[in-house]
Amino acid sequence: MMWRDANVLGVRRIWGRPGRRCAEVEVRIVSAPSGAVVLGDGEPCRAVAYESVTGLPEPGEWVRLEVSALARGLGTGGHAMVTARPGLLPVDPAPGGHLVKARYMPDQVMVAGVDEQDTPAHALLSAPIEDLTLAGAPW
Repeated sequence: MMWRDANVLGVRRIWGRPGRRCAEVEVRIVSAPSGAVVLGDGEPCRAVAYESVTGLPEPGEWVRLEVSALARGLGTGGHAMVTARPGLLPVDPAPGGHLVKARYMPDQVMVAGVDEQDTPAHALLSAPIEDLTLAGAPW
């Protein structure tokens, strides 16, 4: 992983439904490791923040970025990823979900599986097999 610290210069746009919005922000790198050959101190770039992971950063705020894919020209659409807002901890998510996305990774997220007891699909999935049909399924 390639980390950089940056200051948010401005918010370009926000989209999505409340609680799960995304923000595209303009940032300027303020700290890169010694010997960094890409995305060094003072360089501008764009970054994406996911509200459910970090909250939505504000102009003037310090953010931590993960820039590996951007530095290699991979599928980020030319964006770094906001991984943390060190000056502000996000609110803990509502309890629920027993599946861990990205197991053994530093940024694990808990999600509810479709077969968990508190999900709307649980009754359908636990029904006797003879009660299951494809009626109403998209073709």
